[in-house]
Amino acid sequence: MAGQREESIVGQGTQEIDPNLREIIGLVGRIANALESSQNNQQHSQVSESSQVRYAIATDDLTLLERFVKLKPTVFAGGANSDEAEEWISNKEKLFERMQLTPSQKVSLATFYLSEDAGFWWKTIDTKWTAGNVIRTWDLFNMEFNNKYIPASVRRDRELAFLLLEQKNKTVQEYEKEFTALARHASYLVEGGDRKARKFETGLNPDIQEAIAPLNISDYHEIVDRALNIERILRFTRAKRAAHMSLSRPPVPQWQAGRFPSTSGDRKFLRTDMRSMAYTPRPQIQGFMP
Repeated sequence: MAGQREESIVGQGTQEIDPNLREIIGLVGRIANALESSQNNQQHSQVSESSQVRYAIATDDLTLLERFVKLKPTVFAGGANSDEAEEWISNKEKLFERMQLTPSQKVSLATFYLSEDAGFWWKTIDTKWTAGNVIRTWDLFNMEFNNKYIPASVRRDRELAFLLLEQKNKTVQEYEKEFTALARHASYLVEGGDRKARKFETGLNPDIQEAIAPLNISDYHEIVDRALNIERILRFTRAKRAAHMSLSRPPVPQWQAGRFPSTSGDRKFLRTDMRSMAYTPRPQIQGFMP
């Protein structure tokens, strides 16, 4: 069973994973195979509690990895491009929202997708944490990752941009995407779902804010969903009103607009020259009296 699971992991997404990660995934599968074999050999005898715990942890981690691979996470190889580093972190955090994970599990899964320079960097950090008995958390990993791949000057610029962020001419979806990308550089402002929801609300356009404020929503995901729905309703209402006005407005006659179309095909407009309408006496013919 575990052998089949290992094959399914390798076959369901590792084509897009760095080749170095295949060995890691295979190693996890082999560990599960060994533990399963050990359990089968002892199925008629009493198995120690510690062995059962180790087996449960290994199989649970393997299942999490299997689910994570199916989401097709991106790989980060390091380098000086801070935008790529931010995109990698953002990608992992979005995937984490779709799974119930502990802080240490987030670190374990994310670091499977570090390769080349970033992979060597993580080995150094992992060794340091192990030597110091450091508890692995996603926040701590974020701090180390930012210090390595996102310069302090860039982080300060991102923090200021987050403080000043407003929806303006962006859609709610575009505003939420930028909000999420910048929020990680000012985490002290959005600690807890209620503070994050309040900050998001204050940046929305006034017409959406007016509809959301009375609801007193404190959950971030709920307030984003409500804002999207309100935006959709407002857009529909405006389009309906504009269509109604265009249908109810009578056309303006051309004579009222002061324009007289010519009979020629070029659609030029004739202008009446008032001076040409001045009175000119008729010439008289000798011997003829009118």
